[in-house]
Amino acid sequence: MSEEHGGIIRITDGLLRELPGDTLSIDATDTQGTLRDKGVFAEARKRLLLPETYIVHNMFYEWMRRTWCVVVEGPDLPLATESLDLQEVTPIYRRNEDGSTSLVRVDK
Repeated sequence: MSEEHGGIIRITDGLLRELPGDTLSIDATDTQGTLRDKGVFAEARKRLLLPETYIVHNMFYEWMRRTWCVVVEGPDLPLATESLDLQEVTPIYRRNEDGSTSLVRVDK
């Protein structure tokens, strides 16, 4: 049995404005709120500045929290335990002097 490491990144509607609006929209989801992957997962990984070793497996909208959930896998994320929810992980960013943004770390 292989060990899998993963977590959930929650994106608020406010942060959603930082990402391309046409990439993540309610209109791009199915009736359960799951985003249809049409190259969107790779684009989301790139826009979230996640390391190359991370894989985005799914994205869905949580109506009660009004957030997008990005299900990610990565070697430095918490161990995923069967029958338990994935742990929430939070990317921490820094705005550089030149106006660009860089990923500092992912808090677990």
